[in-house]
Amino acid sequence: MDSLASRSKLFVSCLLGGNPVKDLWAEEEKLALELYGSLTEAESKSIQAKAASSASGAAIGKAGVKIGDLNEKSRGLARKLLAKRLDVFAADRRRTAEAIIERDGGVDNLRIAFWNKADKSHLNGGNYHWRIGNDTVVADWQTAGKNHIHMTVRGRAKPAAKS
Repeated sequence: MDSLASRSKLFVSCLLGGNPVKDLWAEEEKLALELYGSLTEAESKSIQAKAASSASGAAIGKAGVKIGDLNEKSRGLARKLLAKRLDVFAADRRRTAEAIIERDGGVDNLRIAFWNKADKSHLNGGNYHWRIGNDTVVADWQTAGKNHIHMTVRGRAKPAAKS
């Protein structure tokens, strides 16, 4: 097993946010709003999380849709959104997070869900949440009020399969 693959067994975690957040996460929010706006009508319905927990850091479960099932433009924006979130990590931690994602089938195998419509900035009264993840990876954004955001990035290895 190469060293990067073995490092993908490590836990990666980061809690982010701000109150007041002002424009600290403006680039990331712009990507999320552009992504939501690029969805087809059918995608905008299927991507809604409905009954799943919107609490920051919660597992995504089967909520939303696989990134790989989105239209080409939305799929590209979802990839950029996740990449932007991973920018918070130092290079070695980012590589570990990326190794966990690749081990589980890559970004296109992750699910993405939204709670509410992401059609305006939190600074303009937008009240939405989004989450990208699977059983071992969570990256999310929870609008907790104007100028107040909760965010999580977490990755951990699955238990080793018994042979």
